[in-house]
Amino acid sequence: MKVTMRGGLPVFLAGMALLAGLASSALGCTCESLSDAKTVRDLAVWYSEGANSSKIIFEGVVENQRLLARAVAAPQNSASPSSVSSQRSISFRVLRAYRGDVSGLVTVTTGLGDADCRFDFDTGSQYLVYADRVDDNTLRTSICTGTSLSQHAATALRVLRGEDLTQDDLLDAKSYYEKLAPQWTGTVCGRIIKPDGTPLAKAWIEMTQVRDDTFLPNTAAESATANSDGTFSIRYIRPGKYLLTAERLDSKDYLRWAGYYPGVMAHAEAKLIEVHAGENLSDIQFAVGKVRVHTVLFRIVTSDGSALPLKLLGVSVDAAERDALSYHLAQNRTVKGVYPAGYVPQGRYLVQTYIRPESKAGKIPAELAKWRMAKKEVNISSDSEIILKLTRAD
Repeated sequence: MKVTMRGGLPVFLAGMALLAGLASSALGCTCESLSDAKTVRDLAVWYSEGANSSKIIFEGVVENQRLLARAVAAPQNSASPSSVSSQRSISFRVLRAYRGDVSGLVTVTTGLGDADCRFDFDTGSQYLVYADRVDDNTLRTSICTGTSLSQHAATALRVLRGEDLTQDDLLDAKSYYEKLAPQWTGTVCGRIIKPDGTPLAKAWIEMTQVRDDTFLPNTAAESATANSDGTFSIRYIRPGKYLLTAERLDSKDYLRWAGYYPGVMAHAEAKLIEVHAGENLSDIQFAVGKVRVHTVLFRIVTSDGSALPLKLLGVSVDAAERDALSYHLAQNRTVKGVYPAGYVPQGRYLVQTYIRPESKAGKIPAELAKWRMAKKEVNISSDSEIILKLTRAD
């Protein structure tokens, strides 16, 4: 029930896996792949010259990013979803155009999440961008198009510039990325212990990126469940600053072991770990504590006692922090008239009701349009029931 962003490879490596033809889908995003490519050069040519290749190709630096809260239709030949309710809008300073009439500052949109094939850009970094035109002022890209950091796109750049190829360009995709990915990413290894110094086995270890913007952070976990001696290793970590966390839920006793590096229980007291490309940080050891978790029932009522179509309503529960240990839930399933939330850690949460649209067009049912949704902050420290009261909108 808890919403975390636990995945395998970081998004940019998942994108490279797609580019490499190693998978046709990743993190809920489905992309077309070139199954008969024998070398990285073949893939670069396919993305640049194939039937579904992008109309616009350029190198550029990200100047700034913002949330674009409106629907944007995808181009007809795009592998991205046909429409989305919101997008990330990125302003690029074009350094060199390889296809299409682009120069100066251009706007490129992409998705917000893994399921809508977003490509995650870092402000200030340089990229090779494959995009299609949405309208006269906006382009669109995704993880499926071939877009990549310029430093990861050496083969594609040589193909686009007509330069001589290297031996690496003629490697098969799997060998190419096995060789170069360790140079582009970092590794963190360590050990998780209990307060008495004994190892905590089978804990989930995760690193959450700390960003300068408001977009959801990237995470790195790979197969990061601690071994029987508490040791762990996380590879392919995107360079940046991270919170390192460990967690193991004991559902039978309704307890969880949890903590932040270097051995604290609060997000505000955690120490950041900075990961650099090609770096291997080892002997990262920290202790975690044991805390009780709770079951909370949310009951939605109206100010005048009117009945509600509960199947069309939901309850969201959000902690202030965004990391692997923070609790975030969107519950639209009712049990005997209440919305249950399980394994909730003690803390302060923002709780809101929301309406589930009747159709993809987003139509709000008439019997709910007259009500103003509930929103309040609550402190949770025990098993409890919380009442959420809807008031008249007029």
